[in-house]
Amino acid sequence: MLMLVSCDELLIPAQSVVGDNVDVVIDFGASYQKQIEVRTRTTYDLYYESMVRNVYVLIFANDQKVYGRYFAAEDMNQTAAKEYWTVENMTSDNSSVQTKGTLHMNVPAISDNGEIVLIANIDLDFLNLSQERLGLIRDKGDLEEMLVSLNQVIPDRNAGYFMMTGSEKGVSISKTGTISIPRGKITLERLDAKVNVNVRV
Repeated sequence: MLMLVSCDELLIPAQSVVGDNVDVVIDFGASYQKQIEVRTRTTYDLYYESMVRNVYVLIFANDQKVYGRYFAAEDMNQTAAKEYWTVENMTSDNSSVQTKGTLHMNVPAISDNGEIVLIANIDLDFLNLSQERLGLIRDKGDLEEMLVSLNQVIPDRNAGYFMMTGSEKGVSISKTGTISIPRGKITLERLDAKVNVNVRV
């Protein structure tokens, strides 16, 4: 019986220890999208599709949300504030430079096995996703069960807001504000797909 109890204890996953808030800086970037030429109708250029215009940040520990914050365009480069963000978007004259940025936040320390989720380019006119809906998330299950749908029949983009998401597991944040992310930064992937159709008569 003692052997059985010992084996059961080994199966219990280690719990992350959540501590006091510390200041951290998180790097993020948009993945490089292949340029596709579409000549039959108007379309957005690659640099426009790679822009990050706003970001919602979620941090989980033991599958429970310990931090959630919406960073709007107004929060960009506000270095005097406690929390702000920066972004260097790809430009029309230099498509070889990938979009990248930083998130400056005050978040709880996490011993290990934390997870960070980024949701970028929230557009109320196009999708039924808002910062208020994301603010209601309490745990990882709430996020996984959230359904997002279009607000319109025509799949045209409002001013080129292309929704992106990115996440990293196995994150730790020390009591001194040192953050450890397995891949170094969080890479945002665009959820939209562009299809090139060639028509020949």
